[in-house]
Amino acid sequence: MKKILIACFVGLMRFIYIFIKLIPAKDQVTVISRQSNEESLDIRMLREELESRGIPVSVLCRKFSGSAGYAFHLLKQMRYIAASKAVVIDSYCIPVSILRHKKTLKVMQMWHALSAIKQFGRQTVGREEGSSEAMAGGMHMHENYDYVAAPGKVTGEHFCKGFGCSPDRIVILGLPRTDFIAADDPEKTEEIKRHYGLGREGRKTILYVPTFRRTSRTYYLSLAGQIDKSRYDLLVRLHPLDETPKEQTEGVIFADEYGSYDLLKACDIVISDYSAFVVEASITGKPLYLYTYDVDQYEAVNGLNVHFSEEAIGRYQFRNAGDLAAELEKDYDFEALETFREKFIEVSPGTCTEKMADFVIKEMIGRDQGVRS
Repeated sequence: MKKILIACFVGLMRFIYIFIKLIPAKDQVTVISRQSNEESLDIRMLREELESRGIPVSVLCRKFSGSAGYAFHLLKQMRYIAASKAVVIDSYCIPVSILRHKKTLKVMQMWHALSAIKQFGRQTVGREEGSSEAMAGGMHMHENYDYVAAPGKVTGEHFCKGFGCSPDRIVILGLPRTDFIAADDPEKTEEIKRHYGLGREGRKTILYVPTFRRTSRTYYLSLAGQIDKSRYDLLVRLHPLDETPKEQTEGVIFADEYGSYDLLKACDIVISDYSAFVVEASITGKPLYLYTYDVDQYEAVNGLNVHFSEEAIGRYQFRNAGDLAAELEKDYDFEALETFREKFIEVSPGTCTEKMADFVIKEMIGRDQGVRS
């Protein structure tokens, strides 16, 4: 029955699109996301760069829901897709994958993470954390991509598996956020330090950004209990969907008022786990530690593309909070961190937004106008 309902939905959408496709396509870009109701950092930076070159950009951001309102939003997406020569998405987009588009349309997947430490997409079909076989097949999961942006070949290989695409679809462009992470922002950094009272009496700031755990809680209390509170401030930035109770505990500051990338500028040390934030944080060159207390369970339930024990920074992976806290007092191997970063990021921070805009204009729209030399 489920397969029949999905097939009917796809058939109806394709029938409606036959008429919507009659809309003439223009030299414009449509960016679609269902990650949030607002522009992400990547979308904003790319939009501003394209608009600065005279390229019209339409942004459609709305979190997925099963409401009637979202059904009308899908029709809106279809209309904008039909009217554009280039479409950029940062997640699975129903109309992009299930419809039969004009030959003039080019689609680029600009995934909402800089890497794929954990398995995702087609890699998790049939698992507890993934889509069912019927849903993935019927909804043509991650189909119709002409290009998939990646920061390097290694991540490109992981994206091929997650999206089920061939290597020739991968373009080494990185994400606009790479430029943001690499750029200094003294004013924002000072603002964050004042807001949370960081750095008093010479204490260093630790930023803990764990990945989202759908079926379990985040053990930040174990970490907080082992860190020397006289020497460190601990900022905890939980995933927006994480429902772990935020207990007011000595030495723990829940940093909800600022984004992870702003907080990254204000910290001295980073702790994460299976999140792509690990790769993103490596751009800063700040000491990076991996608190993977549930690695066996996570591997069994979700699956991993990257096993830290096999990486240059493997010595900084810890299951026990006490062992991690003890390592904080030792000299850090920055060469190992650089080796890790260079393996996953081949692009040059500071140039990614410009190069992605170049690619969209020249390769997707087919124009030279507006491309910087």
